[in-house]
Amino acid sequence: MAAVAGFGGALGAGCAAVYPAIDTPVRPAPEDVQLDPPPPESLYYLALRGAVVPQRTRGNAKWDELGNGAPDPYVKLYLDGDLLFTTSTEQDTYEPKWKDAPRQNWLIPAEAVLKVEMWNANPVNDQVICIKEVDRLHERALEGPILAECEGGAAVEIELRSARPKFGLGFRYEIRQTGAAIREVLEKSPAERAGLVSGELIDAVNGQSTRGMSAGQLQTLVNIHARQGVKLTIRAEGGVAREVELKEGPIYSLPVE
Repeated sequence: MAAVAGFGGALGAGCAAVYPAIDTPVRPAPEDVQLDPPPPESLYYLALRGAVVPQRTRGNAKWDELGNGAPDPYVKLYLDGDLLFTTSTEQDTYEPKWKDAPRQNWLIPAEAVLKVEMWNANPVNDQVICIKEVDRLHERALEGPILAECEGGAAVEIELRSARPKFGLGFRYEIRQTGAAIREVLEKSPAERAGLVSGELIDAVNGQSTRGMSAGQLQTLVNIHARQGVKLTIRAEGGVAREVELKEGPIYSLPVE
């Protein structure tokens, strides 16, 4: 089960000219803002909050015979049998946090089952610390953090709630010899909702022709109007121009810190 895709598509091979891509601004969603549109159905924000590992194994042995005997835990998360991600391994700790683990939106069907596996990394064979399946995920998302508990006191805490967005316009563009063009449109963004398509030409921004503009000039013009609204004159190659007014709003396809 893949995360919702964001920027980062590969450029096509060939002899066509390659122009540097310019990102439109992205920022954290304002606190208590009314999201318009609201998060898509079955799109949920998921993040690990941390875990607790018992002081000893079920056989009353140390997790590690070296050092202080503490484990080197890591977690694997599966959704309906598909691996979402594997965390890094934290060394010598009973309370791992995995701060570098993915914190992002995932498509989670109503009947999906989340499988949580916590392991102790070992040079020979990794040891199971906790394996737990969690269902009723949509209901649980309304109840607060999920605590996947196992026999012996091991537990993994997971944050699950309605999708969290970033705020922005949601497209990348490039400067060409004849003006500017859309390089990439982000899924579930204002740019996608406005109908922008990769490869379309940007003839003008707020009535100013992009022909002859430097990258810095165009970037400044787009960025300073992103929150209030920027007017783009767009057309396909050989097509008829149309006016699009674009204002920053929720982007549900970017990783959320």
